[in-house]
Amino acid sequence: MKEEGLKNLVTIVIPTHYRHHLLGRILDYYKDCGIRILVADSSLDEFKEKDKFECEYFHYPDVPYVKKMIDIVRKIKTPYFVFCADDDFILVSSILKCVKFLNDSPEYSVAEGNYVRFNESTVSVSVFPWEINSITDFSDTNVYRRAYLLFSQNVICYYGVQRLCTFKDLISLVELYDINYSNVYERLLHFCSAISGKYKLLSCLYGVRDGRAHPGAILSKWQSGEDDKFKAAVIQYLSHKHNMQEDAAKKFFVDMWLARDSNKNFNRPKWRRIVRFILPERINEIKLRLLGIRMRWSMREKLGYPFGGDS
Repeated sequence: MKEEGLKNLVTIVIPTHYRHHLLGRILDYYKDCGIRILVADSSLDEFKEKDKFECEYFHYPDVPYVKKMIDIVRKIKTPYFVFCADDDFILVSSILKCVKFLNDSPEYSVAEGNYVRFNESTVSVSVFPWEINSITDFSDTNVYRRAYLLFSQNVICYYGVQRLCTFKDLISLVELYDINYSNVYERLLHFCSAISGKYKLLSCLYGVRDGRAHPGAILSKWQSGEDDKFKAAVIQYLSHKHNMQEDAAKKFFVDMWLARDSNKNFNRPKWRRIVRFILPERINEIKLRLLGIRMRWSMREKLGYPFGGDS
């Protein structure tokens, strides 16, 4: 498919909150890109320069993050979309590579590439790798093994190119369980994407992130019971998507959470982070599996179920 055809298949969604200086910068970057752009602005005042750019601007004055994101996604008409933070620059060429890959590979739910982060000062700009994973293709057909390895690597796919159909499932869960905390909503999308399909990290520069602190990004606050809502939503999705029994779904959820924690423990010392990047892909995969088994073995009596799982 030609480039123009790919552009018609994807929408860029830019959320922003009291950071109009960054919004103007990213909209200028995407000027004449040929892709539909939706802006979800929860600042109290409207963006005064919105008419200067080719975008569809939606104003949500002080609306909580989760609610505005659910509403803006409902306005998407393309089969694929990508969230771009207002302090990011996701390359148009890489977005189109991901769209082409997903369009040719229906078994995959998310595709993205590598990020770098820059820190600007009055003297220089330093650029260094930000997200680099030694495993680039999470393609196991067994959802348990695929998701376990994905969470072991702590891959965050929120800003990858995604299928709209997966997010529609998320909307139903968010509304069913009244999820309001932004971190829970983002983690839930991560779970849904890993469960619904495979994940691909393409060998390309995908995005550049501004590493400086910009006040105004965080809007939603923690509310009591959000973790319980998150767990219930994941179990519901597993039951719906894979016809998994409730007990099996609970085991799946806890195993994935342990996998996520095992990655945190492994990455704490700097030398271990270095080893993670230099190990060959297969050795790294074996290492992560053994680490996860060790953690689950030590906790299995406390959790009250035998480790492992099928589905």
